[in-house]
Amino acid sequence: MSTCSGRALGAGPQQAILRAAVQKMTDEGALWTDAGAYKSLNFHGSKDGGLAKREAILKACGFLCHMHLAVLGVGPEPVSPFLLLAAIEGRRALTVDRRFIEVLDPGAFKSLKPWSDWVTAGCPEPRDHLHKVTTDLGRLMMEAGINTSYIQSPQLQIPERDGLERSLACRILVGDADPATHPDFRAFQSGFNLTAVIHPHLSISSEFSSRTKSFLGTVYNRKVKSAQDFLAHLHFEMTNNATEDQTRYELLFQERLRRYLLGQGHPIHEQLEGLLNPESDSDSEAASDSAVLRATLLLSMMSGSALMPLETNWQLKVYPVLYVRIPNRD
Repeated sequence: MSTCSGRALGAGPQQAILRAAVQKMTDEGALWTDAGAYKSLNFHGSKDGGLAKREAILKACGFLCHMHLAVLGVGPEPVSPFLLLAAIEGRRALTVDRRFIEVLDPGAFKSLKPWSDWVTAGCPEPRDHLHKVTTDLGRLMMEAGINTSYIQSPQLQIPERDGLERSLACRILVGDADPATHPDFRAFQSGFNLTAVIHPHLSISSEFSSRTKSFLGTVYNRKVKSAQDFLAHLHFEMTNNATEDQTRYELLFQERLRRYLLGQGHPIHEQLEGLLNPESDSDSEAASDSAVLRATLLLSMMSGSALMPLETNWQLKVYPVLYVRIPNRD
């Protein structure tokens, strides 16, 4: 199923509606807040629960995220993959996993790097508080609301260290040091966990069998990384029995489209003046030097999503349409 605008093919209505619903859902500032490169729950100041309307909406949010994954096969961006990891595997899955975090949000790992460096160094007792590693770590823990005295203990046990790491990772990546105790998270998790609704004796984590990180890394790491990667999936159809002039124009169009897609930012052209929205991410100054902006916008227009499909052999086909201008004889 697809929509058609003129002669430009787009995404199916279901895909477009799901993408728009997730975007609309995360625009609600009372429920969602920025968390690194993504958005996570804007945890309510009260943990007592009883906010029936809020919890019902968050259950619907969780359900919508699950549907987005099931129907589209891609992550429900901008919803944080770390929030989904916590919803599937629980708090124990949230660790300072450098490989996993850097793939999805390099900025988030940069924030957590002091802890990673400290653990890599063998968790030294911070006698010298001027030492860069311990100073940065202390600042990170204070920002996360975790007592720094715990890392100053000469008898820090491994279970204690691992628990601190999970609290730190949950606070930085999800927004709460122990999300499982918060009614907002429990409501979202309840809506997301469709398996438990259909089969009460099963849990959603059992479906993934400890492959959750691999799965999330795949469905979220779908942004256009280079224009060349996108061009490899662009397939140009040629007109059958075309004349020499037709073939020449079609090849010229292909060459110029490729050249356009390899350019940076929006093209400078008088016809574009006044059309760009300065408040839009794709129209901001940050996008002016982007080497993937044009490819991303074309992918979004043709498929309904700015994310690359999961399949490795997918194609976007471009069909030539030749218009012949007949001169007016009057």
